[in-house]
Amino acid sequence: MLTKSRKLLVLIGIIVAIGVVLRLVAASVGYNYDFESYKIVADIVLAGGNVYSETARYNYGPVWFIILGTIAGIANLTVDPELAFRVGVVLLLTFSDLVISFILYKRYGLFAGIFFFLNPISIIITGFHSQFDNLAIAVGMVAVLIYSQASDSNNRRLMVAALVLLGVSIMVKHVLVFFPIWLFIREKTFVRKGASLAIPLLVFFAGFVPFLSAFESIRENVFLYDSARNAPILRSVMPPIISSVLDPKAFMAIGLILSGLLTRKKALFEQLLWYLLLVVIFSMSILHHYLVIPMAFIAVYPNIFWIIYILISGFIFTLDKLGMGIEQMIAIAPQQFLFIYSTNRIYDIPMLFLFLGLCTHLIFSTQGKLVQEYQARAFRSFRQKIGI
Repeated sequence: MLTKSRKLLVLIGIIVAIGVVLRLVAASVGYNYDFESYKIVADIVLAGGNVYSETARYNYGPVWFIILGTIAGIANLTVDPELAFRVGVVLLLTFSDLVISFILYKRYGLFAGIFFFLNPISIIITGFHSQFDNLAIAVGMVAVLIYSQASDSNNRRLMVAALVLLGVSIMVKHVLVFFPIWLFIREKTFVRKGASLAIPLLVFFAGFVPFLSAFESIRENVFLYDSARNAPILRSVMPPIISSVLDPKAFMAIGLILSGLLTRKKALFEQLLWYLLLVVIFSMSILHHYLVIPMAFIAVYPNIFWIIYILISGFIFTLDKLGMGIEQMIAIAPQQFLFIYSTNRIYDIPMLFLFLGLCTHLIFSTQGKLVQEYQARAFRSFRQKIGI
């Protein structure tokens, strides 16, 4: 007879197994331009070259190409290096998803952890696209948890260590690059304000020092890199009085600064979740993998509009260009969802539902508490029925 704790472990094990298998199934469909770039980058690393000077297909700090080179080096020891490299990348990113899921589970309950790990956006972005936004987010979440604990105990060394780790997160990928500004707004003393802004950004920039022989390439392909510039919320949701006056960069800057001011009194980890949602809402560029960034917030505070957002996004991920290219899905897709007809405007509809979900969350100010209470009751009932 299994004890309740063992039954819970079995349930979690089944969920983890399902999530891992689904990601590997998504990976088996194929890969896109980004993964081809990973292979190019890994080959450069293994050959001892400077990634920034030898390809324009890499737009991030050095952490990710070091990881790619390491995985490729291990894969080359196997009988099928290409397959091993593919699986190795997916498993690493799956582990990142698990770290986020575990943190959400510990802080917000089992439902949030399961929701995050099994939602189709996370599964397809990790499995098929193998984009590494969630690796940066996982590192950032750990950094914020450490910083929050250190701040409460006034442990300055631990605070500095957490800020360094936040810089590493930004070096992995620039998802949290504006979060130090929120910390600057949040902190009350001059020293803490300066440290919270300067240390993560200095760590980020320091990562490029060994590669400064390719400074021009770094400047062009990393610091000045410009993505889709489609700004769905500004162009399609905001009234003309705003969209006609602000360009996408100004809209993003103003939106994030105001958001940092409005959320500064929230618990630090809660503020991080808000950042992950709002950085996408105000983003001047949206592509497939950006849609995974708000999923931690959505897993904690789901509503009907965000469920629709997930379903539409998952559908778009099966289609042409950046999607999985599944012919049966392409055949039934409206033209608004097909890249061949709408290019980067395909994100307008899912982003509209992301925005509507935000409006719903703000209107029902007690929603967060009510949702978590409902989740807790539902899972208590579920666990009682299965005896865990």
